[in-house]
Amino acid sequence: MNVIFEIIGDPDAPETGVQSNFEVPPTDMGEVVTVGELRQWFPYVGHYHFRAKTPWAGSHIWMDLTEDTSPVPVWDGEIHNPVPMKIKEGGYSTAVIRVLPLDYGDDAYGASMGGEDAEVYTMEMVDFSTPAPSGRAGVEMLRRPSSSEDDGLVGDDVMGAIKRQSATAMAEATRAAEQLREQANAALNSEAAQDIRRKTAQGAKAGMSMLKMAWKAAKKGVEDLQTQVSTGGGRPRPPSPMECAALATLAHDFQHGAGDADKAAARANPMLLDLWSLLVAGEPFRVEGQAWKKLGFVNPRPMEDLKASGVLGLRTMLHFAAVYPAKIQLILKEQAPRTDRHYPLAIVANNITLMVAEVLRLRFAGFADLEICGWGIFNVEGEAAAFEVFAEVVCLLIRLLDARWKRTGATRRRFGELIAGLRRDFESLMQEDPLDLQDLLHLAMDRQLMY
Repeated sequence: MNVIFEIIGDPDAPETGVQSNFEVPPTDMGEVVTVGELRQWFPYVGHYHFRAKTPWAGSHIWMDLTEDTSPVPVWDGEIHNPVPMKIKEGGYSTAVIRVLPLDYGDDAYGASMGGEDAEVYTMEMVDFSTPAPSGRAGVEMLRRPSSSEDDGLVGDDVMGAIKRQSATAMAEATRAAEQLREQANAALNSEAAQDIRRKTAQGAKAGMSMLKMAWKAAKKGVEDLQTQVSTGGGRPRPPSPMECAALATLAHDFQHGAGDADKAAARANPMLLDLWSLLVAGEPFRVEGQAWKKLGFVNPRPMEDLKASGVLGLRTMLHFAAVYPAKIQLILKEQAPRTDRHYPLAIVANNITLMVAEVLRLRFAGFADLEICGWGIFNVEGEAAAFEVFAEVVCLLIRLLDARWKRTGATRRRFGELIAGLRRDFESLMQEDPLDLQDLLHLAMDRQLMY
């Protein structure tokens, strides 16, 4: 069953009004899904009350779902959902529900945000539906060999699923590579290029620099096309084996300790020390403490706020602090007051990390058969290179949100709207099928999304 949901409740909560979707796979195609199963597969921790959109007298009503054994009503009418989603067909039904948060695990829902010293909401529950594992029994989370938690190759279960290269695709890649080489040679020896050489020294230098860049891109394209499974040329395709290997390293970090702060802490503590050293001056390092709230955390134990993203969220924020120190210090200074018109940076950065991870389907290795454009940005070798691509995308979106927040005078209740806008921007950039990270950043600059 495809489930489309909207979070309702406290109008001042940043989650309210956010829409997304997830999947509940039945045991047998066509079998009804119960409220208990809906609760089991709902992708966020906490306690929630559900209401389902149900046909009634030519219109509809919202039915409270109180019995876990009751079937979830199916909605066959028109669907209005601003979040792009891939609806499964072939026997899959659709349910439209409203979700009222009762609590988020240990945190009561609806605490006051008034006053300068009031706590802010933990905005982890914003628009990040995750694809459910295939089959009722689920799948084992992606992990590396048990002999080493942080080193080694990706497990055979994942790599076996992603190595699907065919002779037909390889032949197509070779033909496309030859065409690309011929076009590059033609450009370098064209009359236009010769004319540029005859012009002023400055013009000739600029023109030849441009042609050399084109040749470099052409050669990279030849290499990429010869090693990838598919050569979509702007058409949606699944990631190549090399791209899957890069994404698998990100999925490992995303799922390492996700939902378990104690498990994540063992690896996270050295990174917390690095983050503290970069951003907190004049205070001795503490794994727990109120000082973390200065960095935009809500919980004095920072990994509690980041538990939905494993250690990937922490690594990404550390990258932001190390690579863009002036920008992050400016944001922390500007957003220091805890009011409705200021946002907690760490929580916002984590939400953006979760959003990008959802678009890429990092959870449960959902990327392996996801056909989209833009996978070329992950055609890199090694865990460090893969992480740099991911982190730079998140940093781009953090800076973009900050600019829009200040330009529009946003408040926290608009947070879901801003995140949805960032998701549309990222997916639109990926639709352009960038060759690599630099190509994606150039596209963002052309669209005036760079800040």
